[in-house]
Amino acid sequence: MQINDWKSCESLCSQLLNNNSDAGDATSAGSTATTARLMLADATFRRGDFQTASDHFASIVSSSQEQAGQGMNFTALARYIEIQRRLATLNEGRVAEMLDKVCRGVGGVRPPGYCYCQGLFEWYSGNPLVALGWFNKAKHDLEWGQQSLHNMVEICLANPEVAGSTIKPSALEMAENFIKEMNPCSLEEEWSCKLLSNFIRCASQDRIEFEMALNEFTRLAQNEGTRVGASLGLAKCYVQQNQSSRARNILKILAKTPWTFEEADYLESCWLLLAELLIQDSRPDRAVNLIQHTLSYNKSSAKSYELLANIAESRDELDSAVNYYNQALRHGVSSEPGLSVKLASLLLRMRRYGDAMDVCMSARRKDPNTWQAHRTLYERAMTSLKT
Repeated sequence: MQINDWKSCESLCSQLLNNNSDAGDATSAGSTATTARLMLADATFRRGDFQTASDHFASIVSSSQEQAGQGMNFTALARYIEIQRRLATLNEGRVAEMLDKVCRGVGGVRPPGYCYCQGLFEWYSGNPLVALGWFNKAKHDLEWGQQSLHNMVEICLANPEVAGSTIKPSALEMAENFIKEMNPCSLEEEWSCKLLSNFIRCASQDRIEFEMALNEFTRLAQNEGTRVGASLGLAKCYVQQNQSSRARNILKILAKTPWTFEEADYLESCWLLLAELLIQDSRPDRAVNLIQHTLSYNKSSAKSYELLANIAESRDELDSAVNYYNQALRHGVSSEPGLSVKLASLLLRMRRYGDAMDVCMSARRKDPNTWQAHRTLYERAMTSLKT
């Protein structure tokens, strides 16, 4: 696994499983078999065969649920949730059933592994506020704490609306507090903290903090362990400085970088940011290739569908644009008003007034705070419908 030889790894794990199926020591055989099954599932996942990996992890989760006293294998459950997100099958009911069954099995006390998995499910389902609450319950655990805090920082960076009232700190302040709670125990965790700290600086309105982030990302981009994340941060800094050409040059280097799970989110963000810059540069065909490449690894990428909608709309392929916006809304954050505003505006342009009103009302039901952004569109559609 360390040299990314997934096929050889799968072959060895299969041999281990066969050799242990008839072993005399049931406890030893069971432990070895469980480890081999996990490695087999993980190797399949890491080489991009998500459907086969899904079957493996589902089998491991089911087995751990059935073995009384052995405890739920939350590592397998977390990976299974990740795979369902990438297959765009997260909300088909299987994950919710698994979590519900685990919840009933553990009784009143929620183990940190369960809280992490529930937080992951809510986050990927477009409920960042709910996810924060679950990750918060796991953040002090030795096994799940670091990744929970990492996810909480990511949620704050991606969703400024999670805080910011007169009685709450801003999302960036919350993210900074979560960083302070981290206790990295490995070089990889230290790198992760450094990257997150500089993404917070990059997002701040402070010029000195921004310059520090720019310098740090430049330095970290030279290190193989932080190259992808730092390149993304550096490109974002250049975009904020209206230096799109420099950002494109950095991101082009990563356009053909092989996908790995450890760097998946940063790498996919690099591909989509480059696609966005190519669209702005009137090169939509190259952008589409990058977007489709991203979707091959993550069919739940709302940003991918939004960019495809933008391209389709610019080409006057309006029906396709509507379809892509609907896909983006399906996979995006439930409280994000921008997508529904774009879709309602497009439906108005197509004279589909009733559909435009439905989109506005659906957004209002999901989050009443977004009504102001939709009200004008709703009233325009109603007026047009009457006339």
